[in-house]
Amino acid sequence: MTDRNHCERMLVSIPEAVGITGLGRTTIYELLDQNAFTAVKIGRRRMIVLDSLREWVASLTEQA
Repeated sequence: MTDRNHCERMLVSIPEAVGITGLGRTTIYELLDQNAFTAVKIGRRRMIVLDSLREWVASLTEQA
C-alpha cells in the first residue's frame, strides 16, 4: 500500500535542477537545447522531468 502522505516530485524547475546538479543555469539550458534530458512547458515555466535528469546523471557515471 502506498503512503499517501509521501509524494515524490516528478518535475523540477530550472533553479531546482541547478541546485540538484551543481551546474550553472546556462549549462542547464544548453543541455535542454541538446535534449540531454526531458523538459515540459507549463504556462511560461519550463519544468524538467526528474527521472530524465537522474537518467542523464547515471549515464555520465557509466561513461566515466
